[in-house]
Amino acid sequence: MLHIPAGEATALGVIGGLIALDTLLAWVTAAVSGTFQWAKAGQFVKTNILGYLGGGIVTAVTSQLNPTLHNIVTPGFWVAASAVAAKFLLGDLTTKAKALEETLAHRAHKAETSAKIDAADQSNPQQTDEQQKAH
Repeated sequence: MLHIPAGEATALGVIGGLIALDTLLAWVTAAVSGTFQWAKAGQFVKTNILGYLGGGIVTAVTSQLNPTLHNIVTPGFWVAASAVAAKFLLGDLTTKAKALEETLAHRAHKAETSAKIDAADQSNPQQTDEQQKAH
């Protein structure tokens, strides 16, 4: 019976967690900015989740088929797993976290500006129709 050794299973779990965090950050940022599209979610899952995690699972299982394959494929698995982890940790997650921070800061600034305009409008109820349209 084929199984994935504990080390490879742990690596796949870490990669899966990084992918899940990356996905969550991307979807939250898109939802907050109002640009989330369900139509693109399926493509995202196909390319980011299945592409990386599926490839890792196939590689880990393939390494268990026979000793010769194990000696060839296992080092490749660890190189690929390290590269994928680095990609998410150093690239994608950092970029998406910054994008979410900027989106939230923009929304906060927009809300603060709107509140100031509303307060100014309330303190000066004698505005003309033209002045109200300008806001």
